[in-house]
Amino acid sequence: MKFEKISDYESVLGKEIEITGKISQIIWQHMIVLQPEYPEISYFSLVDENGEEGHQFVVYSKQPITESGILTLKGKLIKSEGETKHPDKERRKYYYEYQFIVDEILP
Repeated sequence: MKFEKISDYESVLGKEIEITGKISQIIWQHMIVLQPEYPEISYFSLVDENGEEGHQFVVYSKQPITESGILTLKGKLIKSEGETKHPDKERRKYYYEYQFIVDEILP
């Protein structure tokens, strides 16, 4: 799945999709929303056809993701929401980001 704008995320929210990328070595700041059935948390950067890293997701899985290199994950995109940490809380009361529930790592 290639994401270019916010509506791309919204159109597949909650649906089973595949994303391609790699486990990130640089971790951006993200919110964490515990998923009891998916206790393992990783940071996953989408990779384009040229190998360039793009958007980073928090991904939740049942087991640790130990594979390296380019991976394709199958699962569901979720939207995690919470209170903003932005200093101007009146202007930005809520914060959300898209995250991913991993059901399968494809070969």
